[in-house]
Amino acid sequence: MRFKPTSPDLNRFRNQLARIDALPQLTLLGLVSGILTALVIMMFRELITLLSSLFMAGLPEEAFMDIDWDIRIFLPVLGSLTLLLTALFTHKNYRQVGIIHVIERLDWHQARLSLGNLLNQFFAGAIAIASGHSIGREGPAVHLGAGTASLLGQSMKLPNNSLRILVACGSAAAISAAFNTPVAGVIFSLEVLMVEYTLSGFLPVMLASASAAIITQTIYGTDPAFLVPPISTELLSDLPLILTTGVVMGVLGALFCQLMTFFVKKTARVPLFLRLLTAAGVTGLIAIPAPAVMGVGYGTITELMIGELHTPLFLVLILFGKLLASSISLGLGVPGGLIGPTLFIGAAGGALCATVMGLLTGTEYMNAGFHVMVGMSAMLGSVLQAPLTALVTVVEMTRNTNLLFPALLAIIIATLTANLMFRKPGIFEQLLGLQGRSRFHNPVHKALSRIGITSMMDTEFIRLNRFQSLAELSSLLKNNPTWILILENGAPSMIMPTSGLVFYLDNNNDSSDTVDLLDIPASRYDVAPIESQSSVYQAWEMMAEKHVDALYIFSEKRKKKQKIIGLVTKENLVSHYRI
Repeated sequence: MRFKPTSPDLNRFRNQLARIDALPQLTLLGLVSGILTALVIMMFRELITLLSSLFMAGLPEEAFMDIDWDIRIFLPVLGSLTLLLTALFTHKNYRQVGIIHVIERLDWHQARLSLGNLLNQFFAGAIAIASGHSIGREGPAVHLGAGTASLLGQSMKLPNNSLRILVACGSAAAISAAFNTPVAGVIFSLEVLMVEYTLSGFLPVMLASASAAIITQTIYGTDPAFLVPPISTELLSDLPLILTTGVVMGVLGALFCQLMTFFVKKTARVPLFLRLLTAAGVTGLIAIPAPAVMGVGYGTITELMIGELHTPLFLVLILFGKLLASSISLGLGVPGGLIGPTLFIGAAGGALCATVMGLLTGTEYMNAGFHVMVGMSAMLGSVLQAPLTALVTVVEMTRNTNLLFPALLAIIIATLTANLMFRKPGIFEQLLGLQGRSRFHNPVHKALSRIGITSMMDTEFIRLNRFQSLAELSSLLKNNPTWILILENGAPSMIMPTSGLVFYLDNNNDSSDTVDLLDIPASRYDVAPIESQSSVYQAWEMMAEKHVDALYIFSEKRKKKQKIIGLVTKENLVSHYRI
C-alpha cells in the first residue's frame, strides 16, 4: 500500500501519533529511522575514509605519526581552507551543526531540523575529521542521525510530539552505527538529549539503536571500538588510585569545559576564516611534537590500553596537547564532536595517574588498560555530567564488564568534583548558556510536549457566517454539533457552544429573519489558528500569546485557505491536565 501525503491512512496514522499511548506507531517509526540513520552514517564513514586516502597519500586512516612534521601542519590548514570554500556556498542559516544545534532544535523548534544544516554537517564534518583536526565523530554523527529522523517525520507531516521521539531515535541509532555501541546510544539519547525516561521513548529508541547496530555490524563486523585483553583488578588495593583518578579527571573535565567556553565566548565576533585557520595552525604546531593529538585518536587510546607509550613525559605531552588543541578547535567552530577528545584526554589522564602514583609509591600497577578505561569513563562523566552515559559508553566500547564498579566510583568522584568544586554543569548546558538559553526541566512542559493537539480536539462543529437566516438554522443544526465556529468576512472570529444558540432560538420572540451570532446572549470565545502538527504545550503557549481561550486546528494550508479539522478550548486543557 502506498501512502499519499493526504491519504486517509496517513491521516489516521498522524492522529494516532498525537496520542500519548501511540507506542506501536512510534516503535515502527523507530525501526525505520534506525535503518535510514545507519545508511547515512555508513555513507559518512565512507566519505571520511575516501577523504583520508586523498589527504594521507595512501597511508591508513589517522596514521598521522607516519607523516612528516610539515605535512602535519599543512593538513589541518588544507582542511580549514576546504571548509571555508564550502562555507562560501552555504547559507549562514545552515552553518549551525552538532549536538548543541540538535538540542536547540529539540527544545525551542519542536525538533524540526533542516536538510541544509544536515548536508553542511555531512560534508564539513567529514572534511574536518579527515584533515586531522582535533575533534570527535560523535557530534556530526548525532546531528546526522537526528536530522535524518526529523526529516522523515517532517516529510510525512507527523505531529511535533512524535518528532521529539524521532530525533531521539535518530541520535541513538547514529551513535550505535558510528561506534558499535547500541546501549550507549540509547542512554545518551535519553539522558543527554531528551533528559527524560518514558516507556513511549524507551522502546522506539531501543529498536532504532538495535536496527542500526545490526546493519553496521553486518558491514563492518562486531568488533568493539577498542580491542583490549580481559582485565581483572583488585578493587581494595586499587581503590586509592581509582579515587585519585576520579578527582584528577574532575579537575581536567572542568578545565576542558572552561577552555572551550572561553574560546567560544572570546571569538564569537571573529570572522570564520580567521577562526578556522587559527584552529588549524594551533593543531598543526602542537602536532609537531605530539602527532597523536590529530584526529579522533582511537589508535593512541588502544596503544595506551595495551600498556604502550606509558612514559610520564609522553603522557603529559599528549594529555595537555589534546586538551589545548581540542578546546581551541571546538571553541573556534570546527564542525566536530567533543566526546572523542574527552575520551582521549581521559585515557591519557588515567594512564598518567597510574604511572605517577606508581613512581611515588613504588607500586607497579598492572593492567594498564584498566586505569586507562577508568580515566576515560571518569572524564566523560565530568564533562557531560551524565554519569550513566559515561559508564555505559566506556564499558560497551571495551566490552569489559569488570570495569563497571571501579568506573562507577571514579565517575561519581569526577562528576561531583566538577559540579561542586568548580560549579560546572554539563558542557552542553554551558554552551547553551553562552547563547542565553537554558534547558527546559519543567515537568509540565515535558508532559504536554509529548501529546499532539489533535488527540484533544473536538471535531463536532459547524462553520456559520456571523449573520444567518432563521429559516436555515434548523437544518444546519440537525446533526447536533457541539460548537459553532463563527466566520466574519470569511475568516474565523469566535466559537460558541451550540446549546447557546439553541436556547436563544427556543426563546426568541424577535420577528427578524436574520440572527447576528455575535450579538445573541451566549458564551463565546475568541479563537486563533494552530497547525495540526502542534503539541498540547504549543497550544497552551499560543493561547497565552494571543490572549484567546480557544483555538481552531487546521491540517494544511493551500492558496491561503485552511482546512479546519477541529477546535480546542483552554477549559479542555485545564480540566484534562489540571494545570
